[in-house]
Amino acid sequence: MLSLAPLIPRADEGDLYELLGNLLDNAAKWASSEVRIRAEIRTRMLMLTIDDNGPGFPEDADKLLSRGVRADSITPGQGIGLGAVAELVKVYDGTIALSRADGVLNGARVTVSLSV
Repeated sequence: MLSLAPLIPRADEGDLYELLGNLLDNAAKWASSEVRIRAEIRTRMLMLTIDDNGPGFPEDADKLLSRGVRADSITPGQGIGLGAVAELVKVYDGTIALSRADGVLNGARVTVSLSV
C-alpha cells in the first residue's frame, strides 16, 4: 500500500499563515484573473509554488526579497510582503525563488521550499 507523507513543514503555524498570506496577497494583487497554488513533497521538502497571470517580476526581481523594496510606486503596498516571506524562509533553512510562471499563466512564480 502506498503511504503519502503529510504536507506539514517544521514551522510555526503563525509563521506559515504569514508566509502564505503574503504570497497569496501579492499574487492576487498582481494577477489579471488567475492564481494557482501547488504543494508537493520532494525529497523531504515541502515545495510551494504560487503562479499568477499578471505582468511577472522585473529583471532584478531578487531585490524584492528585501523589506521596503517595491516593484512600482503605483500599486498599493508597503514593499514588506516578499521581504517578510524571505526572512521567514531563511529562519527555517528553506529557499525562495522568484521567476516567470510557465504555461498559460506566464506571470510571476514564487517557489518556496521548507523541510518536512
